[in-house]
Amino acid sequence: MATGILAALKSFFSRETSPVGVVDIGSNSVRLVIYRGDISVPVPLFNERVLCGLGRTVVRTGSLDKEGVALALEALRGFSAVAEIVGVGQIFAVATAAIRDAHNGDNFVAAAEETLGTPIRQISGVEEAHLAARGVLMGMGEVHGIVGDLGGGSLELAGVIEGRVTEAVSFPLGVLRLMNEERSFKKITALIDKTLSGEEWLSDFEDRDFYAVGGTWRNLARLYMYRQSYPLHALHQYAVSVADVEGMEDAVAWLQNQEIAVTVPNVSRQRVPTFPFGLLVLSQVLARQGASRVVFSDYGLREGVLAESVMPVHDKDFDPLMDSASLLAARLGRHEGYGEEVTLWCAPLFAEDTSHKECVVHTRLRRAACLMSDIGWAVHADDRAMCCVNQIVQALLPGIDHMGRAFLAAVLFYRHETNIALPSFIEQFHLIDKERAQVLGYALRLADALSASIPGVLPRMSLKRTDKTITLSLPPDLAKLGGGVPAKRLRQLAKLLKCEGGIETAS
Repeated sequence: MATGILAALKSFFSRETSPVGVVDIGSNSVRLVIYRGDISVPVPLFNERVLCGLGRTVVRTGSLDKEGVALALEALRGFSAVAEIVGVGQIFAVATAAIRDAHNGDNFVAAAEETLGTPIRQISGVEEAHLAARGVLMGMGEVHGIVGDLGGGSLELAGVIEGRVTEAVSFPLGVLRLMNEERSFKKITALIDKTLSGEEWLSDFEDRDFYAVGGTWRNLARLYMYRQSYPLHALHQYAVSVADVEGMEDAVAWLQNQEIAVTVPNVSRQRVPTFPFGLLVLSQVLARQGASRVVFSDYGLREGVLAESVMPVHDKDFDPLMDSASLLAARLGRHEGYGEEVTLWCAPLFAEDTSHKECVVHTRLRRAACLMSDIGWAVHADDRAMCCVNQIVQALLPGIDHMGRAFLAAVLFYRHETNIALPSFIEQFHLIDKERAQVLGYALRLADALSASIPGVLPRMSLKRTDKTITLSLPPDLAKLGGGVPAKRLRQLAKLLKCEGGIETAS
């Protein structure tokens, strides 16, 4: 695994692969995302969308909305120019429900292809479900449950077990389509219920997660986070209980009852009218599945298109968190390879026979923290701790839930700071193992004092831990490191572990 990551880092710096663009022409919006073309996880360089409402009139007239067509073509014209400026090598464009359902969809595609200068693939609902599931898998790694992608024209559902899609279906239940149904809210609820009634396979995923993709659901999650004063702003892998969906209904009612426009960070006012319909669909699907939680994903169709088109095929051991942590370290750290060395060096502190023995989850988080342990070096010493916290809570880190993100932030805080309290918004994640984070953070402080975070030094020394002692063993030519700052930091670590600290010279 280490060899694979080092190869990825070398690729990060040396390859000159052109960026890749994905254009998503949906029923509600048209979006361009440009990704780096030389790495194994999707890193967006540019991400912009225009809410066009192409599918606004499909239910009533069978045709794409005229104003929406004009807006979409204008957006695609601009996207083409941006792609040229950035130097995009390839653009993969897909069109979804509104275009495949409208009788003038082919005419629009012809005009859009001429404007964009690249072929546009009209995907089926089943293809859309598969691609959304593949995107979620890329962004989360381990997925076992149902992936749901709610757009303006359709709802796609995919059952996923151990990385394999077992079911993929599409329904005409998009929020724009439902908004334009000439029926009462009660009848629309009945329509959703009837449409989903034959999908008995949904209950095969009872007590499993539901993974929510799509602009309406993401904006609902952001609104709920705001109303709950949630301590993190990162949406990806934000999880709520099924009972919290009722709380989302209260949040929507609050927003709609404001006499003046309320600005909620990162919530699109244009999407607010779709919220009640998005909640209706979500509630019905969750009830039929018997879901345990709703997990929101920033990854979906576009990342699925990217994965299908240009991303490498990963083996079962691929971990998106480790790749992303390595790439962040390559961009912000000082020396390639140090993170893997410190991972091995501090392992004895968490061995099977210690009070801080690790499970698989702990080991994975420790490795990620070690890989990113040096990302704050270029910041003024007084600000490094909070800079690292902000980097972790805001970074594009796939494959990690919010509890894990808070843990990593705590580790890197303690990597740079021992005299002040952990930030209160991290403390709100009261279930994180704060002592474990502190032990690891203090160990990383010691490692830096011994090696200046330069590769090749730590493998020449070792840590040994028992119930009552922690011993640093140094080779004779590095014995001078046994005093000063390293000795102080070893004492701090030993005090935290409630044991005696000592330094010996290896014979």
